[in-house]
Amino acid sequence: MWGLPAGDLIMTGDGHKDWVSGLSFHPSGMQLASSSGDCTVKIWSFEKARCTHTFSDHTQAVWAVSYHESGEVLGSSSLDNTARIWDLSSHRRVGNLVASVDADGVLKIWDVRQVMERHMLNVGPHSANKVCFDASGTMIAIASNDGHTKCFQLGMELVPVNDLTGHEGAVQALMFDPVGKFLISGGSDGTFRCWA
Repeated sequence: MWGLPAGDLIMTGDGHKDWVSGLSFHPSGMQLASSSGDCTVKIWSFEKARCTHTFSDHTQAVWAVSYHESGEVLGSSSLDNTARIWDLSSHRRVGNLVASVDADGVLKIWDVRQVMERHMLNVGPHSANKVCFDASGTMIAIASNDGHTKCFQLGMELVPVNDLTGHEGAVQALMFDPVGKFLISGGSDGTFRCWA
């Protein structure tokens, strides 16, 4: 990395075993991600002046890498015909599925590799406010305006597992713990609930 306009060498990233194909600055400006022909994505810390993590799930050269504007996830694309999304707090691959919910109470599961809808389920009639996956990527929780948190097992079909009640208003926030043992929900009633 070079400082401009003087052209001073600030840091070098020595660690890839093949050509470097892509670079992306973290929105904070404190990290750099690099992709390479060695099938890896590396995270470089400017503060520590070294590589702090290596992602190695791709099986062929990684062609490009890019941080999401939130700085919480990183995307990579490879010549192995896959795109990966990485969770930077857990250093785990997010998976190939993305979920969305809408004001009509419709849940959609999207396959990012094939850029197509894989599942659709009406969980209404109330608005669905948030959706999240557990760490395994097989359990989905949905926050609903009716005060319920609806849980589904993802397989060939979406199978209802639980309908959690306890909030006295709309459920607005959801999060699984990193291990997947607990689900936290937060509501308009000013409370949060921890479900096991």
